[in-house]
Amino acid sequence: MQIEPPASSTNASTSYTKDVAYASRFGVLQAPVHLSLAAGLRGWSSANPKDPFTYFDVACGDGETLLVLAAAYPQGQFFGFDFNPDHIAAAKEKVRRVGLTNVELVETDILDLQSLDLPNFDYACVVGAYSWIDSARREALRRFLKARGAPRCVVLIDYAAQPGAAAANTLYELIRMEAARHPGNSAEKLAGAARRMKALAAGGASFFRAYPSALSRLRDMMSKPADDEAHEVFNLRDGLWFADVAQDMSATGFQWANTAKTLHTYSEFVLPADLLPERGIAALDEQAHLDIALNTTHRADIFVPSDEQQVTLASALGDRPVVDFRRNGMDRLKAVSRKVQDLSNPMADRMVAAASTGITVSDLVAIGGSAQEAEAMLGRLLASSVLQLFVTMPVEYDGPAEGDGSARALSVPSAYNHDVVVQHFNVLDAKPFASPVAGSSLFIPPADRLSIYALSGGDLRKVYTEIKQAGLSTDSAFGNDEAAFIKSVETLAEQFAVTGAIDLVRLGIVSGT
Repeated sequence: MQIEPPASSTNASTSYTKDVAYASRFGVLQAPVHLSLAAGLRGWSSANPKDPFTYFDVACGDGETLLVLAAAYPQGQFFGFDFNPDHIAAAKEKVRRVGLTNVELVETDILDLQSLDLPNFDYACVVGAYSWIDSARREALRRFLKARGAPRCVVLIDYAAQPGAAAANTLYELIRMEAARHPGNSAEKLAGAARRMKALAAGGASFFRAYPSALSRLRDMMSKPADDEAHEVFNLRDGLWFADVAQDMSATGFQWANTAKTLHTYSEFVLPADLLPERGIAALDEQAHLDIALNTTHRADIFVPSDEQQVTLASALGDRPVVDFRRNGMDRLKAVSRKVQDLSNPMADRMVAAASTGITVSDLVAIGGSAQEAEAMLGRLLASSVLQLFVTMPVEYDGPAEGDGSARALSVPSAYNHDVVVQHFNVLDAKPFASPVAGSSLFIPPADRLSIYALSGGDLRKVYTEIKQAGLSTDSAFGNDEAAFIKSVETLAEQFAVTGAIDLVRLGIVSGT
């Protein structure tokens, strides 16, 4: 299916920053398996992500999240929309390079979304855009979501939130005023204005003394890429109040379902006892109290159609696999129980023990005992990631045992993941690999990526050359010449084959050959 942008695009009518590109980062809250979990914790049913589904990413940027998810869910159909031609071009180039066939990318303004010929969606995400666009586009976006939402659809709206955004809003306005005095593109203007604000803070400016969170945000801003920060600072006018967003969505035919920050589903995970809301308080009021207590700077809220009815957690998530993936759930349970005493409970122990080899939600509730009590317990175990919801059961690893002296060869079945291995030898950050088993990503550091490359038959001489051409030194980690580098990586790969490879095989990221 090929979606064509509308002939009469309204892109020119927005003043949103376009002269510098924003480098997207993988958003774990956007994974369908996570959206399904967050909705299910409060009893809202959604599409099963192991089955075919349709997914929209509005303001997808250069597609980092969208493409990882498309690689993880070949059964899904993914649509990404962004008004910046550079973002869409970068995403399309990566789609072409890795051969993804379940992604459509459209350059379009939010005002034009309703004119596109699209299927109805099961999952839709609007991340890093809702509070950065004007009110007309927010309204157009809500109408579009209502028109295209399938039954049991789930919508994620991520936005800068009050009261925590208040100090940053004022700082941003000061920077915008100062930036007008500086030459260059948006990133250069931002950098110049930020330096001036830093000088004012160092000189004892009262604003920064009165609002230490603004000074903290300024320092954080100056430590990050100026291109990315320009999008944040020059476009965000105000943080939004949770109640206003919930009311606007309600008026458009959606009801608030939960927060995607699953720990915040249960106040006792994030608040001290003295700040906990009183028992019996309505969920919407509880979230408002939570925002005040935490001085929330941004929210990630999940909405479902207004005509949907709540069911039990087991009914919403019944056949979904629950896994204590690394089989250290008992240790994690003990750690979490120090904060939430209710988890120090024989029922929790039984559930974690049962999930050590994988089990469904319904079976786990049955093992717990009383359905109501078991669901309450399971919800807290899932929210705190003591147990994890997966798309399918993990693959068992049958590679070499530690100490047997062999390193089993590995292959990388996904073209997307293979591209991550071979494209990023000179990138020192961990990179996201798509897992069709977990339905999300696993961030893999450079040493492990090198090990995967070596175990899959890659040319380490080529890697050494590329690293040197990038001006990086291998001396401290791998030796000071090519031979030492190759020997070090081969030794690392042998160790990886009996340690880290186990998790990657179970997650479907690599396989034995």
